[in-house]
Amino acid sequence: MKVNNSSIIRKLAISTLKKSAKRNIIAISAIALTTLMITNIFFVAFSFSVASDEFDNRIEGCSADFYLENLSDEQLDKITNSSSVNSTGYQIKVGSFNGQPFENKPLEIGYLDENSRRWYFAEPSIGHAPENDNEVAVDAGVLNALGIPNELGVTISLSYTNYSSTDNAGVDNTGMETADFVVVGIYDENTVGPYHYVLVSEDFAESQEHVNRTNIVCSNRNNFNSAFDNMLMEEADSVSSQIIIKEYSPDGGLTLNLDTILIIGLFLVVLGFSGYLIIYNIFQISVVNDIAYYGLLKTIGVTGKQLKRIIRVQALALSAIGIPFGLICGIVVGVITSPSIMGATMLSSVADSYSFSPWILVLSCSFSLITVFISCSKPGRIASKISPVEAFRYSEVKTDNKNNKKVSGLSGMALRNLARNKKKTALVFLSMALPIVIFSLGISMVSSMSFEKYYSSDYAFKVSNSDYFIYEIPDSINGSVSDFVSDSDIENIRDEIDFETYGSAYTTQGVPWSEDGNMSVIVGYDDNLFDSVEVIEGDITPLFDSDSNSIALTTDCDLGGNLMVGDRITINYSTYVAIDTRTGEPFADSESLGSTPPEFIDIEVTENLKEYEVCAIVEPSRDLYIGYLIVDSYSFVLPSSRLMDDTEGGCYRYLAVFDSADASKIESGDEFIKDYTEKNELEYRSATTERAAFSDFENMIKTITITVSVILGIIGILNFINAVLTGILTRSHEFAVLKAIGMTDKQQKRLLIIEGLFYTGGSIALGVMCYSLLHFPFKMVFADLAWLDPQYSLLPMTLLAIVFVLFGLVIPYVTYTVVARKSVVERLRVNE
Repeated sequence: MKVNNSSIIRKLAISTLKKSAKRNIIAISAIALTTLMITNIFFVAFSFSVASDEFDNRIEGCSADFYLENLSDEQLDKITNSSSVNSTGYQIKVGSFNGQPFENKPLEIGYLDENSRRWYFAEPSIGHAPENDNEVAVDAGVLNALGIPNELGVTISLSYTNYSSTDNAGVDNTGMETADFVVVGIYDENTVGPYHYVLVSEDFAESQEHVNRTNIVCSNRNNFNSAFDNMLMEEADSVSSQIIIKEYSPDGGLTLNLDTILIIGLFLVVLGFSGYLIIYNIFQISVVNDIAYYGLLKTIGVTGKQLKRIIRVQALALSAIGIPFGLICGIVVGVITSPSIMGATMLSSVADSYSFSPWILVLSCSFSLITVFISCSKPGRIASKISPVEAFRYSEVKTDNKNNKKVSGLSGMALRNLARNKKKTALVFLSMALPIVIFSLGISMVSSMSFEKYYSSDYAFKVSNSDYFIYEIPDSINGSVSDFVSDSDIENIRDEIDFETYGSAYTTQGVPWSEDGNMSVIVGYDDNLFDSVEVIEGDITPLFDSDSNSIALTTDCDLGGNLMVGDRITINYSTYVAIDTRTGEPFADSESLGSTPPEFIDIEVTENLKEYEVCAIVEPSRDLYIGYLIVDSYSFVLPSSRLMDDTEGGCYRYLAVFDSADASKIESGDEFIKDYTEKNELEYRSATTERAAFSDFENMIKTITITVSVILGIIGILNFINAVLTGILTRSHEFAVLKAIGMTDKQQKRLLIIEGLFYTGGSIALGVMCYSLLHFPFKMVFADLAWLDPQYSLLPMTLLAIVFVLFGLVIPYVTYTVVARKSVVERLRVNE
């Protein structure tokens, strides 16, 4: 017969808990701290993933999943009513402008409804969206580029080319329009986006030549594609063949590589283990202290299985308080630490963003509960297996009479007391040694980071656009790619600062192919930049001979082993231009090409073959790096004039560099170039910008190291407090007996202080040993980084050792002082 005794079990568990309030506080604190750190890890990882997706969306310019054009109202209803569609937004594309001062980042003019404004990152933070024909909302970058104050009510004059609803190639069919607008809204600039979006009112947009677009956010992209395909099959008419569907960007979501998974897993294991050490120790000591009580329960019929349940209920009760508190604190810490961590990465433009998901709570809570239940499983088995008779004489210490030795002095007694329960002592050592090891490794890493070794440059300044610095390869759909840095930009910078050294680096508009079918990355440098090119083999002099057909192979070439100095190779510079057969004109960009039905696309090929002889193998300055490599490809260098001639003008400037031997010019140049690039949609790199990025990275490592070390240190100290406190409480009767036979309070305090020092000393010794063993493999992890060489140092752990020693002195003294308030007679009456 099955008896429902769950309520009795719960009452027994709770009543047992209430007898040990101080122990419960330590247990709840340990559970909360473990949960805090686990929550923080999941929070930062999730925020990093979402920020990465937002960064990709900002580069794309829109966070929607798809857009549709040329649909009838009936077709649009069929698509948007699909179960895979979450929400839709309406957009009217009016026109664009890429002239001065927006040649580096063009204007896109149109109307966006509320949803589309949010997806295009164009929701005004000051003012409101346009409502009248003469009103616009712009980002701050537009006003800065026009030299107009960031204020509402100012009037701006904008020129633009209208879009035609039948021309998706972006061709100027209607001529340039110019109009004056009043700024009624300003929003934050999307600094990594492809364009500035100028919002106009719906009435104004409808009055112009325009293209209607529906933006869509889906719950499932694959299902949406299926729904769209089904609609086309149902309506195989001429209208549906004109429909444009385009995916804005690939599927986002959390993408973790093996290294990231291993790092997160390592953190979780370390935190879970540190939490296990203290929680296990608490329940182990609790069971030992209450073993006689459990024996009494067994005499009245409580089974071992029920005793296990009592301990599990106690664990749940403590977790019910500790885990929620840890979750809340973990989220708060995550909100504080996420921006500083992401700010040290390429996601700095979205570093202020952090994201919350219920899954963070679910995963953190689950991991913490698993840690708690693993921690209390063995103490539960001890309580369940012991017999009632054994319970009254149970000792967690197994005495070996053969090895019994006489001890003398307080130090000997202290060592003997620690040896009573070697497992408990070892757990305290481990939990206090962990923060010592992690803090020492982290600080040795940060203190060995050298900016001077990290950053060495042949040129003081590198100037280009955002595409170059985020390694975006431009498309050449129409056979032309604009210079990343214009001639006027270089002239403006040189007019202000007379740099002695300056030059440009170029590359081909498309990717050339070699005669053996492999792709080739070919760059061209101005002649004076070859001073920073190191010749490994051969001679680069023939490169500057106009009658020569020489070319230099670079050392970063994947297929370099296939060519040697003196070998000949033919490069195919042929260009491929996508033509819209409806207009006979090239497509403006990949977006317009991708949104056009295949039957309206034709490819125009212009053949251009050049034969070269490899004259040298060289290693260019890393300052002139093109920003990307192609797997299984050749990599060559030519003088820029030769590259322009051989490609028949089919190349573009991807970088401009400036330098001077005059330190004053470098200092004044940094301020001017910083201001100039901000106003002209360009970016630059210098020692100043690199040092700032390096400092952010240092601060990120320090934040992580100190945060983890502090949390683990608190857990270790709590474990130490728990060991000392329970040791004193369980030996209260013993101390009373010692005092009764003549041992003074002062001697007992000294005994406990010595025990505390042995705890801290043992932890420090274990920490030193583990740090010494781990330092070499830790150092080898960074062997390939010349600027990061972790040095062995005992200074960090010396600082922690001082803190631990202070706790070793204070905690036993304070704890015994509290216990000693009871008289000897009262303590002698206590039956262990």
